[in-house]
Amino acid sequence: MIWLQTQNSVTKEVLKVHFQNKKKTACAVIALLIALTVYIRFYMAAFPSVALVCSVCVGLITFITLYSITQGQFGILSVRSNLERVGLVNKKGEPPFLLRQYPDEAYEKGTIYEFTNSGIPQEDWVTFREKLEAAFNVFVYKITPGKNRRRVLVYAVPADEGLPERLEWSPVHLINDDFSLALGRGLQGIVTIDLSVVPHVLIGGSTGSGKSVLLKNLLMQCVFKGSDVYIADFKGGLDFPRIWWEKAQVIIEPVKFLQKLQKFFCRICNITRNRRTIVTIKTAVIFVKVIGK
Repeated sequence: MIWLQTQNSVTKEVLKVHFQNKKKTACAVIALLIALTVYIRFYMAAFPSVALVCSVCVGLITFITLYSITQGQFGILSVRSNLERVGLVNKKGEPPFLLRQYPDEAYEKGTIYEFTNSGIPQEDWVTFREKLEAAFNVFVYKITPGKNRRRVLVYAVPADEGLPERLEWSPVHLINDDFSLALGRGLQGIVTIDLSVVPHVLIGGSTGSGKSVLLKNLLMQCVFKGSDVYIADFKGGLDFPRIWWEKAQVIIEPVKFLQKLQKFFCRICNITRNRRTIVTIKTAVIFVKVIGK
């Protein structure tokens, strides 16, 4: 089922890109035909010098207008109209101009919209965040300056796609990293946590909110990654079926738990002591080499 869902999402993206290119081609063909018509009319009216300039201008205006209409709410004209409507304009009443939009490589469904700031400081963009979300039907998760101070990057995801009510677990969701675990799926894609950066996790929630399910999911990912998993459950281990006793060490007695902690502490102290010794030896060798030179 996961494979079919993945294939369907890939097919949708391919069709989306295909029809997007078709829209651009159709707009270009229509604009070209109109430009040729204007050129022929002016040329036949004995204005050959003006015919080329007028036909090019009319063709460009036609293409921009048609392509903006086919782009929907993120067409050039629609964007300017929506920004004017929410009041994001400079002192002259000019709204920002949408230069381009492209996928955010960091998130699966994220899109980056690059605007000219039109003299509007970034603080005002952040203030208008909720209005931008309402105007374009998106969730904005970041607003940053562009490569220079005249550009503003708006990171957003579609608000109408939503999230699945149920996400079936599969080893496909495992991350190829010993310390990274998948927490679930958000609007921006898979949400992860890196235990090498944040080694402690606190799971809170009301009764029936899924705390135990999330905890077991994280622990099972550790099992799949080949880690030694120890579970302290002083309620007798009732929440953990037989498979957990086979894949991990379930401790139900406080005394044994303290003994395990003592062993872990001693092991950590030995590892730290060995590392300190190795670093000291290497530092001494380097110092001797430098002095020798």
